[in-house]
Amino acid sequence: MKKTLSVLVALMLCLGMLSACGGGSGDSAPALSGKYVCSSFGMGNEILLPAQLTNMGIDPEKIYFEFHDEKNCTLIMMGEESSGTYRLNDTTLSVTFDGVTEDITLENDKISMYDSATGYSIVFTKE
Repeated sequence: MKKTLSVLVALMLCLGMLSACGGGSGDSAPALSGKYVCSSFGMGNEILLPAQLTNMGIDPEKIYFEFHDEKNCTLIMMGEESSGTYRLNDTTLSVTFDGVTEDITLENDKISMYDSATGYSIVFTKE
């Protein structure tokens, strides 16, 4: 129960990093498309895979990024939907939600988010 609560708090902290409506992005950015689902969740040195999240009562299918066109995206975390924008430059994916831009990594169809303040990380893999 304690671990489940920790994961839920961590997910909400990650959602807080990337919340609400988005700002602008560059017009010449390459386009992404499709859905990227949660493939792992890290808490410090511990990595939880989708089956482990499911066993804790967390549906990893409800944690995903969806890219709609050349600049708009949606982040879904535990039923909370946030619309934003993005810009891709090599392997750096800059996402903007509620006027706050975060740089995250896109490499080999995987998006990696890391919050240095909490030590939490999430990896999303293209579906």
